[in-house]
Amino acid sequence: MKSNKSGLFLSVIVLVTAFGCKHEFKQVDYFPNSVGYYWFYNVFDSVLNKSEPLRVSIVDNRTINGANSAVWLLSYTNRTDTFFVSQSKDTIIFNSNSFIKRIYVVPFSLNQIWNESYFSTNNSKVISIEDVTVPAGSFNDTYVIERNIRSFNYSLYEKIYFKPQIGIVKLYTKEYNLGPVQIKTWELKSFDYSNPTPL
Repeated sequence: MKSNKSGLFLSVIVLVTAFGCKHEFKQVDYFPNSVGYYWFYNVFDSVLNKSEPLRVSIVDNRTINGANSAVWLLSYTNRTDTFFVSQSKDTIIFNSNSFIKRIYVVPFSLNQIWNESYFSTNNSKVISIEDVTVPAGSFNDTYVIERNIRSFNYSLYEKIYFKPQIGIVKLYTKEYNLGPVQIKTWELKSFDYSNPTPL
């Protein structure tokens, strides 16, 4: 009888291990870009002097300019922006209305630099690797990227905190566009990768 109990206990351990750890070992891409992923942020706007919630969700796949692209919806309180995000080798490309809005070159490394040619000045650099705490939690080994854009009567500075397999956990932007300087900060509140459909 003793051996039967031991066998039963061992079977329970095997089942718990097999089924309980399934989510723990779930594979997520270095740069998450699958349908079903979403992120919730709190966004503060200096011009409006208020915070608002933002949901970023990947809702569909489409072919844009010949590239298989994920459709990202940025849902604010009173508007929605759409981006089409594709990957070509090591380059992540964000398009909006057939216009390239931003580029990332992955995987990131300290002091890495890349340039984008569609503005007079548009360059990005990984300036540090830091531990970052936001409402969603604490994230170690987060890549901090500075991005500078300048053209006639326009400038944009961004400081992006990116955690591999999570995405952007924090974002600071300072923008001038023929009006008051606008500062925005994003902080990640929560995210979910439970139902992905890869590209």
